[in-house]
Amino acid sequence: MTFLRILKSSIVAGTFLLIALSCEEEIQTLGKNVTGELPFTTTKAVFDVFAFNKKIVAVHTNQLPLYQLGTFNDPVYGTRNASIVSEVTLLTEEPVFGDTSQEEEDTANADENETVKEVFLYIPYQLSSSQDSDEESFDLDSIFGNTNQSFTITISKSSFFSNLNPESSFAEAPEFYSNHDFSGTIGEVLFEGKRNISNEEIVVFKEDDPETEEDESTEIKTQFNPGIRVPLDNDFFQTLLNKEGQSELSSQDNFNDFFKSIHIAVTPDEEELMFLLDLTQAHILITYEYQDSSGEIAEKDFALTLLLVNSSGELVGNAINTFEDETLPNTIANALDDGKNADRIYVKGGATLTEIRLFEEAENGGAAIIDQIKANNWIINEASLVFHVDRGTLGNEAVEPPRLYLYNAETDEPLYDTATENSESTDPLGLFLTYDGLLQKENDLGTQYRIRITDYINNIILKDSTNAKLALTLTSHINITTVQEAVGEGGEAINIPVMATINPLGTVLFGSNDTVDEDKKLKLEIQYTEID
Repeated sequence: MTFLRILKSSIVAGTFLLIALSCEEEIQTLGKNVTGELPFTTTKAVFDVFAFNKKIVAVHTNQLPLYQLGTFNDPVYGTRNASIVSEVTLLTEEPVFGDTSQEEEDTANADENETVKEVFLYIPYQLSSSQDSDEESFDLDSIFGNTNQSFTITISKSSFFSNLNPESSFAEAPEFYSNHDFSGTIGEVLFEGKRNISNEEIVVFKEDDPETEEDESTEIKTQFNPGIRVPLDNDFFQTLLNKEGQSELSSQDNFNDFFKSIHIAVTPDEEELMFLLDLTQAHILITYEYQDSSGEIAEKDFALTLLLVNSSGELVGNAINTFEDETLPNTIANALDDGKNADRIYVKGGATLTEIRLFEEAENGGAAIIDQIKANNWIINEASLVFHVDRGTLGNEAVEPPRLYLYNAETDEPLYDTATENSESTDPLGLFLTYDGLLQKENDLGTQYRIRITDYINNIILKDSTNAKLALTLTSHINITTVQEAVGEGGEAINIPVMATINPLGTVLFGSNDTVDEDKKLKLEIQYTEID
């Protein structure tokens, strides 16, 4: 087996217990006074890497930071249709509608006659992080497909109820997965209709009061950032107002048992349109009229949320993303879980994971190489993995992941050290540029990803850390490293980053099998200083 390919002609083959496969010199004398009168040289070595593709059958998809909704058509991996089932959260238990409680109304025999006027569901789009707050229009983010097309959105009642634990403030939801079948729970349609995508604010005007001389219809009542805003059926929400003072509104648990949940689905007019949505920013706003104490007709709003972040930072409520993924092409399906060092690495958010092993194919291998590096007192200046994009397989139409994420598969921890990282901005793609993992392009097409794992290799060499199995996927945010359990082939439990779960993108990379051309092969490059 070839343990090491080293790019230096002056090393004797037997010295390192490895094989020299290149005679390219990269030697530079930097000066005697730097290392106590000892001259030293800098050299680059290239080591073997082994990659094993794994299939993800289903991912944990409730209580996510972002939810996929709609259809994403990947030219390599096929089509994904994503829908959402979400419970609805009370902002206040035992709410009072109108000015007085139902008990007070009953005692005084003075019914306020609360009547639903209109109900709207609002889910905002994701906006660009560089958005100028003074601009009248917005740069929309996380929408895939032609944003000029219209789409049909359907909001239905659902009988699904997850029965969260009230003793945990409903923050600990049971796990649900992307392949869960909710078809048997979908009931009455609360809204179905076409909508268009706009990057303008949603402006709601007041109604004109015919008893005044002013035209109130020109006055703004409220404004919303761009998003999906649709009316829901008044009659259903009238039953909610009629429950004032009753047990259904006395607790979140009782309310969920009464309301259950809603099912949200989007069908694009064209073949592809997918949104990534933050449900903690969504709400259902019920506007109702009632008779106040003076006998006049007054108006108030009552808000419900889908997911809610409470004062402790906990996510309250439960929403589940479901995916209907097209069957993978045979070429890809046969390459997953085949136990072979891959010639192609298949990266698809929520559908695959690649195990990476350094130095030797066996798990936790490479001991002889690591010991020899230690014995030769290498000072590791930089260690990086280079993943070349297989443009022939990927084609020119795919939406390529802007960043890959490599992490310790045994501890689920990142390989970078935040204390030593270089960042240009708080934008996800501006963070941790030393670690990198960003897509490099030529003519707007991806060519390679470079991931620097210098800290990880130095910990192995200098601190005797374990040469652990690594895992490769993609990420929507490099600084969010939370993992959740997924289901692998044969029911195997596999932890994958939540930022890969929420991402529908995919790519194809060259692996490290001997059939891969040498200039495209996955490799570990180490630049080191050697003391003579």
